[in-house]
Amino acid sequence: GKVTIDNQGNITTSGFVVASEVKTNKLTVSTLSATIGTATLPANQLNVTVQSSEASESAKVFITPTTPTDKILSVANIKNKESFDVSILIPTPLDINFNWWIVGTE
Repeated sequence: GKVTIDNQGNITTSGFVVASEVKTNKLTVSTLSATIGTATLPANQLNVTVQSSEASESAKVFITPTTPTDKILSVANIKNKESFDVSILIPTPLDINFNWWIVGTE
């Protein structure tokens, strides 16, 4: 069928799960997904383009620097189903590595 439950209680579905509320102790997002990833803003650059087919103006893009920095990273120039830019106002002499996560909204 389209929904299976194994003997350990794991549920697998080929469709959507729709609920008014979800409570969990852990959320795992596949790294094969176009909704989550890592990127680098190169030294001496003001922006970098991140390719993702899940980019959209209605989605929320969360950025978390993983390199110590005093810079504020901003999301800009979102191109639907293509990409988004991560930008800073003043260049830095060091690369800034960051994680990104796209959460769709309706």
